Amino acid sequence: MPLNKKISIVILIIGFLLVGNYAWKNYINVGILAFQGEIPFGVQINGESLTCSSDVCEKNVAPGQYSVKIQKVDYEDIEQTVDVKRSEKLVIGAKFKKKISFSEGTPINDKYQKLLNFVLPLEFAYDADLQKNYDVIFQLIKDITGTKKSVIFQKHNNLFQMAAIVFGEKNVYFLASSFKKPVDISGILSDFTKAAISPVESIVVFFDNSGKNQALKSFGIDPKGNGRSNPVVVTYFTKPISADYLSFSEDGKFVFATDETSIYKIDLAAKAKENVADFNAEIYGIKPSNDGRLLLVETADLKSFVVNTETRTKKLIDLKNLRIDFAYWTSKNSIILAYPASSENAVLNYEDAIKSIESGGQDSASNKVFTRVAEYFPETSNSNVIRDITTMTKFPSRMDFVEMNDLRRAMLLVDKNIYNLDFTVR
Repeated sequence: MPLNKKISIVILIIGFLLVGNYAWKNYINVGILAFQGEIPFGVQINGESLTCSSDVCEKNVAPGQYSVKIQKVDYEDIEQTVDVKRSEKLVIGAKFKKKISFSEGTPINDKYQKLLNFVLPLEFAYDADLQKNYDVIFQLIKDITGTKKSVIFQKHNNLFQMAAIVFGEKNVYFLASSFKKPVDISGILSDFTKAAISPVESIVVFFDNSGKNQALKSFGIDPKGNGRSNPVVVTYFTKPISADYLSFSEDGKFVFATDETSIYKIDLAAKAKENVADFNAEIYGIKPSNDGRLLLVETADLKSFVVNTETRTKKLIDLKNLRIDFAYWTSKNSIILAYPASSENAVLNYEDAIKSIESGGQDSASNKVFTRVAEYFPETSNSNVIRDITTMTKFPSRMDFVEMNDLRRAMLLVDKNIYNLDFTVR
């Protein structure tokens, strides 16, 4: 065979091999990695970058194991290891979660300083629309002459309005951010009346002890502030209770009242009451879950419980230093809480830890005390650390919490600064 012909055959064979190898690698012995997510986002496959400009992007890869990282600006990275098989498409859905962010101390405007004495909700400091509504209600309070002995604030309609009862020097008023002037309710409430405002609408419940039997009554306020309805009886207590704590569930359907060591649940629609829990020590505070099914309770012996109001069972919480003023329910019936912690001991004694924080925690580098924000799940007794805040020089004097869609915000007050911790629903 002539040399030229041999060379041609060799070249042809090599060409077939190269084409076959290329086809094997790129069309036969391949799988497909596909990514779905809200654009724009980027992907790293074993460190190699891929930019996705459409809701679905794909890449052909050889069968095998791959390390995948999906990234989006201002969102948490999604990392996982995947196995790709020949001739199969592996679709990875990217559900992005906002990164945890922490603002370093926003100073409170001077005009709100005096109102902090009335346990003003801290979210007033961060939202422009809320600020306008709050400014209205602050001005209404300012216009009330004389000393303001106490104020009951209540967030309304998913935070977009505020309502308040102001116990003044001579009169008692109800006001809201949609009102032009306060509504005088002095004929109903007096200085020592135990009252609460519904979070859903302008309804007030209060205890009336003037009759033979103690009565829980309610009345409504016109949405525009043009007047009020007459009080009606919700239920009677033949044996009067102290009602030291009176609180609505977030859905406005239930009211909870305490009698030293007992808790009563009142169904407003059914106008019925029931005793749902008794304790061995005096109750120091209660916080209902959004649906009223669960109660967070703190007692005088510094123990904390979760009460199931449907089964009337109570569970001792296994967190030694949970304080009800630094704990809030989420819509998922978990609890967001803040407490002092250190790298050596997850939970410390409040008093000692607060002193350590204020002194800079100089005992040792490894034992420096800081504020920990965590999420606690009562049903499983599990908890997740959201963030350890090591930059605050003091433990907060107050905490507040809001939840908007999937965004959660814990607000911590230190001196005259509010620290905002933003995170997403897990």
